[in-house]
Amino acid sequence: MSIQQQLMYQELQEFNLTLKQQVQAQTSELEKSLLITDAVRLISQQIVVEKHGGMIECTSKPNQNTEFMIEIPLKQAIMHK
Repeated sequence: MSIQQQLMYQELQEFNLTLKQQVQAQTSELEKSLLITDAVRLISQQIVVEKHGGMIECTSKPNQNTEFMIEIPLKQAIMHK
């Protein structure tokens, strides 16, 4: 293998390592975001649906927007557990 080929190979290895580190960092951030999102969803579900007898709807368009509709009744139904 020529010196030029060895240098190119080394550069590719370094580039590959950099990409791998970036992917790992972004994956870690995504996992944190998903955990937070799930926690917020569960808390919202408990408050709106279970506590107030309401409803939550969510529509999302990739790379555009996310829309939430929350309905809470004016009078809470009496629930027996």
